[in-house]
Amino acid sequence: MTNKPYESLLVPGTALSEFTFDGFWDWFVKTSHINEHWKYQPSYVLSQFSYLLGGLITFIHACKYGGRLRYLWFTTILHGLVVEAISYIHPDVDNFWHGQTFLILLGRRLPVHICLLYPVFIYNSSIAVAKMRLPKWSEPFAVGLLVVLIDIPYDIVGVNFLHWTWHDTDPNIYDRHYWVPWNSYYFHSTFAASFTFWFHFPREVLCESDGKWIADKRH
Repeated sequence: MTNKPYESLLVPGTALSEFTFDGFWDWFVKTSHINEHWKYQPSYVLSQFSYLLGGLITFIHACKYGGRLRYLWFTTILHGLVVEAISYIHPDVDNFWHGQTFLILLGRRLPVHICLLYPVFIYNSSIAVAKMRLPKWSEPFAVGLLVVLIDIPYDIVGVNFLHWTWHDTDPNIYDRHYWVPWNSYYFHSTFAASFTFWFHFPREVLCESDGKWIADKRH
């Protein structure tokens, strides 16, 4: 598979000169024993389970209250998958690498817990902003701001413990805050705001609605 055993990828700081895959499924998904990850990066394992648990809790909330909350949850997952996949393909933004996890997708690039990071960030922020009863025009910006407030400690702690890393010499991410590129915060705020706008605005224009989170017309 590689010029080194896969287990060597679990050691922080490992560098590979070559990486190949044994067919599509080996590229698409890779599992490994969680004990190996706990041995080298226990903080990363705790972070993964925090977001897996957070994703599960938001999913239960969406199912319990129903309506468009379920659509919100699933579209945050889809949003995350598309954004991450494009980031690995497009050379201008392929400038970060996640650490290896016990369940990882897309050529060892996408940890499963990262898929659930998006509902933890965006779903929770959307619910919180809805409770504030702000003017409609301001809600996308407020969601973007809350997402950044959640992301700041996550980014700073994560990069410190090598849960992921960014390219050292890419000029697009040269300016940093505690080694976190400012562009990371800009990305989270703008993408969350844009997601919120497109999730709500077209429906309000095209459909009759009795409420923001009501999935069907009720009388």
